[in-house]
Amino acid sequence: MLNITEQIMDAVEKLSVEQKTRILELVQSWSASSLPPATSGRTLLAHIEDFHFEPGEVDAMMQIIQDDCEGVDADGW
Repeated sequence: MLNITEQIMDAVEKLSVEQKTRILELVQSWSASSLPPATSGRTLLAHIEDFHFEPGEVDAMMQIIQDDCEGVDADGW
């Protein structure tokens, strides 16, 4: 079984140069962040200018969150 680094390398090898460039930029932005994991939403909002998203990315993330969140079915009882 491959470790996580090997799995990432295998997946990245299959990407186009453009996709690899985007992955590199993303990873570099993560490692450059001065904010620790589990930073509060209030703190994240105070640093909003540090985040850069392509048009439509935020909408796509919001849709994924909405689709994957469990909801309460009031009629399910």
